[in-house]
Amino acid sequence: MTPKNGQRIKGESLTRQVARAEQQIIARRLRISQRARALHQRVREKLSSPVSLLVAGGLGFVAERLLGSRGARGSRGASGPAPSAPAQVSYRKLFTRATRLFLLARSLMMAYRAATANQAEGSGAAG
Repeated sequence: MTPKNGQRIKGESLTRQVARAEQQIIARRLRISQRARALHQRVREKLSSPVSLLVAGGLGFVAERLLGSRGARGSRGASGPAPSAPAQVSYRKLFTRATRLFLLARSLMMAYRAATANQAEGSGAAG
């Protein structure tokens, strides 16, 4: 009979209790390590899925278009004179762009979740 939650067995020696506690700690650490490895693998698979990469690329593209690339345009060798002062963006305009970007990201993530849910249902029915 194995006690739960550190309960003590009547008449058990202190040495045996310590040894049992050590074994429980070792077993718990092993389970945690296994779960961490499994979680790491699942996260890696999810992040490297084509849908995730497409969403990340799309968000990067949209963010660049909405917020604009400040320093990279000058280094691309654009024709024409360099601007004398950086373009001033009002906080209101910046907030509007950020809000649109957030809403777009939210919509893309909702579509991603719906697509993965449909994909899971389809593979569950087939298997």
